[in-house]
This record gives sequence, structure tokens and C-alpha cells, in this order.
Amino acid sequence: MTEKEHKPKEEEEKSKEKQQDKSVTISLEEFNALKEKSKQAAVYFDKLLRLQAEFDNTKKRLEKEKQEFVKFAEAFLILELIPIMEDFERALESANKKNDIKSLKKGIEIIVKHLKNLLAKRGLKEIETLSKPFDPTLHEALLQEEDEEHPENTITEEYQKGYSLGDKVLRHAKVKISKKKDKRDLEQKKQKEEGGEEKKAEQEEEQQQKEDKRRIDDKEEN
Repeated sequence: MTEKEHKPKEEEEKSKEKQQDKSVTISLEEFNALKEKSKQAAVYFDKLLRLQAEFDNTKKRLEKEKQEFVKFAEAFLILELIPIMEDFERALESANKKNDIKSLKKGIEIIVKHLKNLLAKRGLKEIETLSKPFDPTLHEALLQEEDEEHPENTITEEYQKGYSLGDKVLRHAKVKISKKKDKRDLEQKKQKEEGGEEKKAEQEEEQQQKEDKRRIDDKEEN
């Protein structure tokens, strides 16, 4: 037998020895205990699969109920909006027949009032703005302007109304807020005003001198 033929045989024997080393001998009592635990594991795994299936079914059912609730809420809101739409139609029809802009304006004002009452009943609120302190959770500042009449960060003008529904802000109010004037600007303004008063006094004095001179000239001619 050559060396090459002898070597694979040795490797095969070593492999068998390793496999024998990995084998474990246990008692019958231990074997039965492991068998029982295996059965319990199978039962638990089956329960887990059942719970997973129940969870998936419950999730699907809740999602379906949610969609149905949203559709019902939308249908209920649309049902409440229909009379307001019909009021608009009647107002336009009346205006076309009578050609009366005042009646149309009055009709639209009534309809807007009805619509606001409906939305308020649903929990919609206008966000307060004018003369209120700026609040970034409620307002969006589009412009900041120097203002001496209001404290800093006070809302001085509203560009677009904001609305909230319960605790949720649906749309931030777009506003203009005040800021303090820079001290240097105030000093420059003060100096300018003082300079203007001095210049005015000089002009008045010069005008007075011209009038006095004219009186003197008139006397000399006479």
C-alpha cells in the first residue's frame, strides 16, 4: 500500500473518532424528560401560531372598523353640509332673479354664519392673533417689523387665519409681529429730530430778519 492510499484511510478513521467523541450517552429517565419537554415545546409553538393568527385577524378587523368609522364620519359631515350648499344655491337663484346684490350679500353672510356654527359644533376654533404674544406652536411669523406701540413679539397683523381642532393645530395662523427698534436707530432719529428743530428755528429767525429789513426799507422810502 502506497503512502497516498494509506493517508485517506487514516483521515477516515480520525473522522469516525471525532464523531464518536460528539455522541452523548444519557439515561432512560433523562431521555423521557427530554421527550416530554419536546412535546411541551410543540404545544407552546402551536399556541404561539394560534395567537399570531388571532392577532392578525384582530388587526385586520380593527382596520376594517376604522375605515368604516371614517366613512361614516365623512358621510355624517357631508349630510350636515348639504343644507348649507342648498342655501348657497337658493341665494344665487334669488340674486339672479331679482338682480339684487344686497340680498345676495346678506344671504351669503347668513350662510357663512351657519357654516361657522357647524364647524364650531364639531370642535373647530379660530386661533387668536391680534395683540396676542407670538406662539410658534400656533402662529407662523411671515414678517417682523419695528414697532414702538407694542411689546416685542406681539402680533400686529394677521395675514391668514389659523384653526385648531381640540388640542390639534390644523393650520398655523400667518402673522406679522413686532420687534424693538435698535438703539442706534432711536439715537439717529432723535438727532435728526433735534437737527430738524434747529434748522426750523434758523429758518424762522432768517424769515424774521427779512421781514424786519423790509419794514425798515419801507420806512426809509416813505
